[in-house]
Amino acid sequence: MPAIVAVAIRVLVGDLVDLYSYENYLWGIGALLPIFLAAQAPELVVNDMRHHVLPLYFSRPIGRFDYVFAKLVALSLALLALTLLPVLVLFFGRVLAAEDLMAALGDEIGALPAIIGTGVLHAVALASLGLAICSLAARRAYAAGAVLAVFLVGAVISGTFEGQPDQGLTWIAPLANPLAILDGAREWLFGGSVAESPVGAAGLPLYTYGVATVILLGLSLAILAVRYRRVTA
Repeated sequence: MPAIVAVAIRVLVGDLVDLYSYENYLWGIGALLPIFLAAQAPELVVNDMRHHVLPLYFSRPIGRFDYVFAKLVALSLALLALTLLPVLVLFFGRVLAAEDLMAALGDEIGALPAIIGTGVLHAVALASLGLAICSLAARRAYAAGAVLAVFLVGAVISGTFEGQPDQGLTWIAPLANPLAILDGAREWLFGGSVAESPVGAAGLPLYTYGVATVILLGLSLAILAVRYRRVTA
């Protein structure tokens, strides 16, 4: 809906008002991502753990890697509805709203790899983190609360350090927030800064966020590997 509204406004008033860019859209709707993750990730893994059906699954040809991979792909594809589809709506909206369709397509087509890459990056990283957290919970309510807590606490810590530039601790702000880490990795890979993000004020080399994203992914996958290795077939 935010993307559709942004396109509608662009059609009505042209370039005078630009609610979202390709770079800042995911940061702008960042609060929706943890909510979606908290609602959907527990549905994929918690009930299987709670009702002890995993030994039944693993007694068949399906393996632990197959199970985790399938859940990760399912949640990643669902997240693409938030991280990729709306930005594609912005892309096609800008093209179709232009007076010269072919000229607009030529102007906008260069942004398409970054749009797709950014959407996939956020979807896979968030899906991995969400499933890792939920795999440790015994009930869906606990899992959803834990997912929200990780993002809320991270945002609070990030905001606290970002608001204390005199103490030289602003560099901690983006590293405490998973969404800021992903925004920094996006900027490193594809360019385009977001004014509202703590990445710019932190002054860290952009490759730091790429390393942090790899660590976040690796830690999430390691938790999943250890958690499901303990399930007996």
